[in-house]
Amino acid sequence: MHPYDGDQALNAEFSVEREGKYLALIQESSSGRPGKRRNGDYNRALALLVERLQDRDAVLLDALVDSKETRHLPEEERRIISGPIRLADHPDPLKLRRMLTTPQARIGQSKNSNKTKRIRLRLSVPGYSPDEADQLAHDLAAASSSITPLDGQPEETESLNPEHGQTSAVDVDINAVIAAVEQLNTQKSTGEAKRHQPLTLLWAIGRTKHGQSRMVPWPEAKAEIDRLISGFGQPDDAPNAYLPFLALANTELWELSAVPPAKGRIGDARRNWLNGTTPPITGGLSQSVHTLFTRSTEALTRVVDTLLLLYFDGVDETALLHAVGLAASAASIEAQRQLFLLSQVSDESTPERAPDIYNGVLSRAALADQRGEQAVLRRLLLQGGPAECALCGAELPERFLIAAHIKKRVRCTEHERRDLENIAMLACVLGCDSLYEHGYITVSEEGRILLSKALEKHPPLLDHAHRHLRGRTTSQWSAQREPYFAWHRTKVFLTGPSLKPSDP
Repeated sequence: MHPYDGDQALNAEFSVEREGKYLALIQESSSGRPGKRRNGDYNRALALLVERLQDRDAVLLDALVDSKETRHLPEEERRIISGPIRLADHPDPLKLRRMLTTPQARIGQSKNSNKTKRIRLRLSVPGYSPDEADQLAHDLAAASSSITPLDGQPEETESLNPEHGQTSAVDVDINAVIAAVEQLNTQKSTGEAKRHQPLTLLWAIGRTKHGQSRMVPWPEAKAEIDRLISGFGQPDDAPNAYLPFLALANTELWELSAVPPAKGRIGDARRNWLNGTTPPITGGLSQSVHTLFTRSTEALTRVVDTLLLLYFDGVDETALLHAVGLAASAASIEAQRQLFLLSQVSDESTPERAPDIYNGVLSRAALADQRGEQAVLRRLLLQGGPAECALCGAELPERFLIAAHIKKRVRCTEHERRDLENIAMLACVLGCDSLYEHGYITVSEEGRILLSKALEKHPPLLDHAHRHLRGRTTSQWSAQREPYFAWHRTKVFLTGPSLKPSDP
């Protein structure tokens, strides 16, 4: 069965079946080439189904990867989420969808691991008995009797048309585009995501902004993408423009005018294909994404902002936006961030206060171990004041300062994590961040830096603390931050008497 979004049948297959005393929703995996992708609307459909389950006050009891390749594994190794979770308590279906897709990459991982696998959601849905699985499936699909069934055919227009190199416009949801941006397969180098694909997308979006042709001949694209990689890539990113030019075609964001050959065992046949084909192969944003950006400045701004926050933290954004032809969008991006940061949440304990609250995702699918709010948090702490360490007071280049959580992030409640105004401080990577993180220093009720006696066991650390921290008072202490500092003093600070400023 295929879910419908309005009158549009989505290219995504799901079913509902009885499983003991409960119901199980199974969503089939997505795979294949662009334009011929099986279940290509996987993410969009899953978010839609989750939203409809929320409306029915469903409880998610368990979520497992249920692919043929993983069924031999114990359920503990296939588990995506441990329930029970009342879906209505998580109002954003897109975030719930990410909770169900992001962990899949780590389950049954292999060289050809599919990140949109077949999954099984075990559910309890009020009003539906285990014998009413078919009825629940019908209601979740929400199909109109006037709609022609999909019959297994992709709802999207064929992406690759070697004769014309274009596609027909298909409406695309901005959240689906952002999800695709977040899930770019950016290989990591020295722990950092490579920037080939993000830079290529920014370049293509800049062309859209200026009304330039969507599909670009390979020689022209190569020169521009290589220039951007050399100027804004990671230090060891080689200017191999053909890699993102080809790889992006595996997403819903990009298309090519022809299907490339297999890579081959020796060399890379795809590169020779690009360089030797006459007339040149063309590539660019998919028609649906291009149309979205031409119709909606807000959508374009949101996607550019997502790319910047995810992949370019620490990069000179002004220079980058100028290089990709998006300098005029800088003001819109900054205005959107300010509105984003100043948005409010309901909090009965502080009804008159409007703190900076982050309403974005707190885990980024595209970057393992990177916190979603880190880049926004760091920018907030840097604005309107000197770039100085809150602990030692040293004014440093911004790249030597990080947004350090005063209270350990993993111990924060959801609301505390979003209290960007108070939950964090700038700490330098020259020692202060690590000393605070591991409890060798803390902050008193009056804002004084306290040194642990445990430093005496480590002379180099003690020497650093004496020279840079002893006797200091941080300017970052406040009544609003004190609960977080108090947590650190009682839970992290290494116990025992602290060193006094007069101690040798």
